[in-house]
Amino acid sequence: MDNQRAPRNYSTGSVKRDNRQQQQKLVVILICIVIALLLVVFMTIIGAKIVIGLLDGFGFDNANPGDVIYKDITIDKVQTTYGPLALVNDSHEYKFPTEPLGNLVNIWDYRSAHANGNTPYKTNMDKQLDGTAMHAVHQWLSDFNKATGKGDAIIVSAYRTAEEQASYSVPVGQSDHHTGFGVTIKIYDGTNTYDFDHDPEYQTWLTENAYKYGLVVRYPADKTEITHINDYENYFHYVGYGPAKYMHDNNLCLEEFVATVKSYSVDKPLAVTDANKQDWLIYYAACAGDIATIKVPSNFTYTISGDNEGGVIICVSLSKTAVEQQQQSGAETAAQ
Repeated sequence: MDNQRAPRNYSTGSVKRDNRQQQQKLVVILICIVIALLLVVFMTIIGAKIVIGLLDGFGFDNANPGDVIYKDITIDKVQTTYGPLALVNDSHEYKFPTEPLGNLVNIWDYRSAHANGNTPYKTNMDKQLDGTAMHAVHQWLSDFNKATGKGDAIIVSAYRTAEEQASYSVPVGQSDHHTGFGVTIKIYDGTNTYDFDHDPEYQTWLTENAYKYGLVVRYPADKTEITHINDYENYFHYVGYGPAKYMHDNNLCLEEFVATVKSYSVDKPLAVTDANKQDWLIYYAACAGDIATIKVPSNFTYTISGDNEGGVIICVSLSKTAVEQQQQSGAETAAQ
């Protein structure tokens, strides 16, 4: 009898051990996948919050339109005549005030004070423009200089008195120049001035980017039948950031915009987001008599412009930054 034992079979135990190891590996892999997915979700949420925070930091933080609280104020007939949205043309005569407009600034002086020693554009020493429009025009032409390296854009005409307008083809009282919100831009080579066709980049950049600064081409080539002015596409008019964006997106001239806004009231305003991602509410209010009561925000910043048709257009800024600035200004005034 053979006393030697038969060799043991270890194959079954090895298979079971291998299966357990594979199962453990699968569990580890699944756990890693779950953790990875959770990290992706977490980072997405955090990333979105960071992006939103960054956007808020750049002034994209807008208030809810429902937060606006309105109050009643009175306006007179004179206020329906002037402003960046007031029509002045062959059917809307400009009513010259008894005293010079108090909001005009000297373009040369403004450029000198804000250009940090540079000359991003040229002008003559006697030209004037509305202060709010001047701020927009200066930034617009300065950015054009930075983007293209061209510093020979020149403001050849801006605000015109009746006496100054008398030497031009458009009759006195019918020129948009009387408003003080428009500028004529040309190219100056040090000796002569040229229209935009001398260098198409002027027409392209300035026209395509004007609305970002609250400016529009006052007399677009395809709107001649409405404006009755042609060959004057180098004349730009400041209308404000909200109106400029709406006019740009809907291919409207100023006459068309004013007609459109009349269908919007304080109860159902026109909502516009401008090129800087700021929200606006725009609406119209009529002034039937010498005095009228209209509604304006008590807790938000706004502008009122006459339309020179017997009414006013109110533009409400929903920017929280603007509201905070207004509140701070009010608090400082109250403390004085």
